[in-house]
Amino acid sequence: FLHTKSEAGGEGVDSMFIEEIDKPEITFEKSLYIICNGDSIVLKPDIINPEFIYHWSDGFTLPERIIKKSSQLYLIAENKFGCIDSAYIQVEVIEMPTPKITTDKTEACLGENITLKAENINPEFDYFWSTGEKGESIVVSQSGKYTLKASNKNLCYDSTSIDIYIYPDLNLGLTTDKTTICLNDSTKIYPKVKYDKYLWSTGDTTETITVLNAGVYQLIVNNKIGCADTANIEIFQYNPKLISNIENLTYNELCLGSSETKNIKLTLQSDYDLAISNIYIKSNIFTISNLNSLLKTYEDGESLDISIIFKPTDAGEFFDTLVIESGEPCYYKKEIPIKGTSKALFQFSLPHIVAEAGDYLMIPINAGMTCPNSVQLNSDYKIEISFDKEYFMPDSVKYGNIIENKIVGQNRILKIKSVAEFHEKFDPLFPINYIYGMALVGRKELIPLTIDSVNFSNKRYYPEFINGSLKIEGCVINIRPIQMFNQTKLSITPNPSDGDIKISVETQEQGSFKIEIFNIQGQNIYSKEFTKSNLINEEFDYYFDTTEMGSGVYSVHLTSPWHIIRKQLVISK
Repeated sequence: FLHTKSEAGGEGVDSMFIEEIDKPEITFEKSLYIICNGDSIVLKPDIINPEFIYHWSDGFTLPERIIKKSSQLYLIAENKFGCIDSAYIQVEVIEMPTPKITTDKTEACLGENITLKAENINPEFDYFWSTGEKGESIVVSQSGKYTLKASNKNLCYDSTSIDIYIYPDLNLGLTTDKTTICLNDSTKIYPKVKYDKYLWSTGDTTETITVLNAGVYQLIVNNKIGCADTANIEIFQYNPKLISNIENLTYNELCLGSSETKNIKLTLQSDYDLAISNIYIKSNIFTISNLNSLLKTYEDGESLDISIIFKPTDAGEFFDTLVIESGEPCYYKKEIPIKGTSKALFQFSLPHIVAEAGDYLMIPINAGMTCPNSVQLNSDYKIEISFDKEYFMPDSVKYGNIIENKIVGQNRILKIKSVAEFHEKFDPLFPINYIYGMALVGRKELIPLTIDSVNFSNKRYYPEFINGSLKIEGCVINIRPIQMFNQTKLSITPNPSDGDIKISVETQEQGSFKIEIFNIQGQNIYSKEFTKSNLINEEFDYYFDTTEMGSGVYSVHLTSPWHIIRKQLVISK
């Protein structure tokens, strides 16, 4: 209460009610907050009274706020009665570590290491790696993402990562079209996958090389960063050898109709099997026995035993080649020379003839082959026969031509050229030709008919001779005068022929003439007749087209009043 009294004595009483109000109290958990750069913090008093008015020293009016930077602030709380309280708070922003990884390379080959280092080392910081290691650097040898975490003592931290790639093994492998090449063959070698660089032992730098020879070939490859790998491959050359027990086959000289068998043994030397696909001889003079049984696959050390028969069909010296071929795995050929010789033996004979003067004689020339089991043989021949000129006057032959008819001293020399079919010798011998002519007066004694020589175009035909004889009997009375005439001649040109031929007849005879052509079966395929009415020596030419005739030997006959002349015509197409 308040009691007042004036000087005048006046008094007054008044009263006042005083109420004590609690002061606002503001507190924070702590007065200093430390945050990392880039972080933020929410500042608010421990208790917020909604009846209070809050004022921050920087003018912010809400009790709760977010702070991101360093600050020194006061927060004032005021109640409705104007009572106030304040609190000081400080926010300190600490600089963040900024780790950085440095390395000399981020890629490496298998088996290599890479060192990762923390750049700009701060001794105040701690460094942690994703591998679990702690420190300034680590060594890695595997692909992956590696992280470095740097933190300060206030546990502010930052991290960075780096990708490391370790190239796997290049796994170089070589392949080829074929590991075994044939003689004069080639093959390609190349890696199974692609690389960036290539270096072959041949010096080539291409992905693929072609090789011609056996050997070991090496390839070094690199990828784009230089990782290398090496691989080798061996190429073999297929080079089998058939070793023969003899270098060539040489047969003894055989008489036609005979045969001889010789054997040859070939042994395989090879790392590979050899498939014999063909064995042959280039001609038909030699024959291989049991050929099909030899065509098979042979192993190293196995042998081929080949029997070869020489059975000549003509006389001569024969050169041939035994050929052995294989197609798998490579073409292979072995050749062995073969030589065989053969001869033909002939026997020629003339008969013993008794005739009377004035007879027209037909004297046979007999011949046969004396080799046992001789084959039939066609051959040309030239024979020279001599006899006393006073006993016989020849004018023609059945086959071929009289190429010479001359008198030397007391003898007449007769040379005949013809073609004959010879057979194995029988008894008696088979006549291969006839000499036509007139028996002369002669004398009473027996004279020899002598074969002086026989020649063949084949020099390995060898003749032997049996001579004959001629005797003239009887008396010749009133022998008429003998008139000499030119010998009638028959010629064919060209011969051999494959087209038109000319048949020429030169004669002094008088009368009817007939030209005929016979084939080998004796069939008449051409006939021409003409008549000559004088004794003048004349020549007659006739043309004949042979285009319709087959190849072979034909017989041309000329029948004149006094002679029969036969010649052979050869058609070759």
